[in-house]
Amino acid sequence: MRRYSIIYKSVLVLSALIGLILQFASSTNVIETFSYYTIQSNLWVLFFFGYLLYREVYRLPKIGKWLLLFKGMFTVGIFVTFLIYHFIIRPSIEGIDTSFEVGGINDFFIHYFVPLLALFDWVFFDVKGKLQWYFPLVWLVQPLDYLVYVWFYNLLGGRFNTFTDPTPYPYFFLNVERFGILGVMQWSVLIVLLYIVLGYLLYFIDGTILYLQIKANEKRG
Repeated sequence: MRRYSIIYKSVLVLSALIGLILQFASSTNVIETFSYYTIQSNLWVLFFFGYLLYREVYRLPKIGKWLLLFKGMFTVGIFVTFLIYHFIIRPSIEGIDTSFEVGGINDFFIHYFVPLLALFDWVFFDVKGKLQWYFPLVWLVQPLDYLVYVWFYNLLGGRFNTFTDPTPYPYFFLNVERFGILGVMQWSVLIVLLYIVLGYLLYFIDGTILYLQIKANEKRG
């Protein structure tokens, strides 16, 4: 299993690296590109799973509670990237002239392949039953931290140029001029709820798999 985990994590890390290199290579403003949640969530996956790969290669002890907490946070975070992009952002920008190539190879890596690989790493290789009930609440740090980052980015004059006119909003659902403060708050609450639902879904599936494994072992022995 360790050998398969090393191969799998190598593919995951390499995929995240390829996607990010392609995205930054097509960028005219590195700081602006870095300032998208998609890029930051992919970077976290690249560095964190790269560290997990290092631990596997050098046979370091199994990850403890704190590393498991961060792994869950980055896994849920990158999967949210996939869900929001595929179901909300992509339909809103298809057919519109933007600086981002919808359907391009970098789009495939950073929005689809890497998120799914990260999720299935948990499915295939994590020891089940180790997640704590409060982990999904701690995982909310990631989206809230991003909102703070965007606020400072705008405060320092940063803008996003995905469309023709520069805008202070990386994603349309954060556009106060379009939706008003109440509308943006509603979108924000929905995203926070999505995080919570996905987090506790992961937690309950984790516990269910452990329960089924215990029952299967009892029947065998």
